[in-house]
Amino acid sequence: YVALSYVWGSAAKQNLTHSRTPYPGHQQTTTDIFVGASAVILDAVQVTTALGYRYLWVDRYCIDQSNAEDKLGQINQMDLIYSRSEVTIVAAAGVDEHTGLPGVGAPRQYRQLALSIGHITILSTPPHPHQAIKGSKWAESDQGTVCRSQTGQSAG
Repeated sequence: YVALSYVWGSAAKQNLTHSRTPYPGHQQTTTDIFVGASAVILDAVQVTTALGYRYLWVDRYCIDQSNAEDKLGQINQMDLIYSRSEVTIVAAAGVDEHTGLPGVGAPRQYRQLALSIGHITILSTPPHPHQAIKGSKWAESDQGTVCRSQTGQSAG
């Protein structure tokens, strides 16, 4: 499976009403799940599919937000969830879940410049990803702390 690490943002925490099943006997469909999904989640689904994976773990949907006991238990195991995933998508580019993944649902913010002289092409290089991640809202969040601990990275 693929896991998604992202920043919810304050609005998402206040407005989240999702639970695993809306009412007894209801079978959730893919359409139900993605109604109102944020840009980062929709982009992560696209990346997961493009990479050939079938499952995407997203805390918002995989943890029952209405059950405090289940929620705490799952949060305490997030290090295992990230470390056991085949791939972890880290959405470090934005301040909340509405930013999406650069280059997936929206064009990248960095435009690579190219200069061709005869048969030679000179390309500008983008900033190193570490610099962008280091100053991101994600790096300051709990998600960033848990995810970094699984890859042996420090915050600084």
